[in-house]
Amino acid sequence: MVFANLERSCVLHLTDSSQGDPASSVIWRRPPLTTYDCDAAYGIAQRWIKTCVDDHSQCSQKMTAPFPTRLIDVGSTDREPSLYISSLGEHGIYVALSYCWGIPKQSVLLNRVRLASKDHTLPLSELPPTLRDVILICRRLSFQYVWIDALCIVQDSINGEDWLKESAKMPNIYGGAALTISASAAKQISDGVLSTSFVPTKFSCALPYNLGNGKIGAVYVVPYKMRLSPFVSKEVPEPLETRAWCLQERLLSPRILKFETSQLVWECSLQNSTRLVQRKARQTCRKKQGWTGNTLSKISPEGT
Repeated sequence: MVFANLERSCVLHLTDSSQGDPASSVIWRRPPLTTYDCDAAYGIAQRWIKTCVDDHSQCSQKMTAPFPTRLIDVGSTDREPSLYISSLGEHGIYVALSYCWGIPKQSVLLNRVRLASKDHTLPLSELPPTLRDVILICRRLSFQYVWIDALCIVQDSINGEDWLKESAKMPNIYGGAALTISASAAKQISDGVLSTSFVPTKFSCALPYNLGNGKIGAVYVVPYKMRLSPFVSKEVPEPLETRAWCLQERLLSPRILKFETSQLVWECSLQNSTRLVQRKARQTCRKKQGWTGNTLSKISPEGT
């Protein structure tokens, strides 16, 4: 719901849905939070996943798939993450990560010495911020395993043999992941995922919203930049969207949870060109010409 005469610079946002505003059933945007590391953000992510798995008949990709050669066991609050080497033919549920390495290069990598060691522990405190945050996200979303290229491909193998072998499996790795977590806003491994640079904007005014059933809700006008393309999140693309390989990872992944600069974005695979935007517990299908294969749903980052 955008005011075209304001040069597409404003959008209506609802107040916190926990306040019981009746407009929450039809206006889906919520006031932004200053962090993604909160119950509201994890709650909407869990609902998106559950809705896709339970209700999207078009999303034929099952949660369980053959395991990649190696994964990271994310551990728990009382157990450190560790390298997990899968058995031949082993199946299960895992997450994949799409992210920028950036400069300087990562200090924690899988090398021949680490692989040969009996101790495959990866202390959370020693991991760079982006990888550390992804491990924490997986724990909160109840995923036990995550595939991260730097920690699951031997980086110093002779003649790059392991990289050549494992990189050839990318279609299966990202295509088999139950979920791909996209660290879209992070320019480099030290940026992390769970913080957001968005500074909440004061509402300029409150407007009554007539639901047509005798109930009146409230909506608020705040600045917002329109989405220009299904493959570019904003007028200024997220850092990950400027990297060529992320397009491959995006197209291969059946489900993606994108941590952007000021919003969470959900995408899942469809078998036609229908674009579905999740709004609360209901779904609205719209035909989008010229683009097949993805569903988008956005919050900022609280709300449903």
